[in-house]
Amino acid sequence: MPMKAKPSVDIFISTLGAQEPGVITVGSFQSGMASNVIADSAVLKLSVRALDPQVRELLEERIKTLVAA
Repeated sequence: MPMKAKPSVDIFISTLGAQEPGVITVGSFQSGMASNVIADSAVLKLSVRALDPQVRELLEERIKTLVAA
């Protein structure tokens, strides 16, 4: 079943104000090789960009929180 990313994107957007732009780009998501088996692990490669270093740190913290959940 395909993973839907929209709820996570909403969390990131609601965390930032309109004057604090930040971009999260998903470069790749790899999890197992079989379509009918839930993999034990996954690799998610991201790029995080923001003009303000504090916004970038906030985005990185939110990503880590979501991944650990």
